[in-house]
Amino acid sequence: MFGIGVVKSVGTAIKWLRASAREGFSEASLYLGLILLYDDDLETNHTEAARWLRKAADANDARALRELGLLYAKGLGVTEDAAEAQRLMARSAAQGNKEAQEWLDTNCPQKPEWLQKLVGENL
Repeated sequence: MFGIGVVKSVGTAIKWLRASAREGFSEASLYLGLILLYDDDLETNHTEAARWLRKAADANDARALRELGLLYAKGLGVTEDAAEAQRLMARSAAQGNKEAQEWLDTNCPQKPEWLQKLVGENL
């Protein structure tokens, strides 16, 4: 995706993604958060990644919801909050995100009633 037809520059990608994310493009917020979490050329910045993932999650992006849920589950860049992790994962699972569904199955085998209502029969 990045670096096609040009020299790969994580710094340049981040610059353009930040500009787009600030303009409200949730997909840019998602990719910016993912780069800050997973790019091998950067030192991981959980706090900034969580901030950008939150913007994409607020736009109901299923992958951002799952990634942010993982951060809440582990307390990386945010205060650890199991209930918030479950809520975010449930919202992602309700959109059909398989990884979020698997996480809920593993981490919430006794699903509370609110969680069952939120995700319905998807689980």
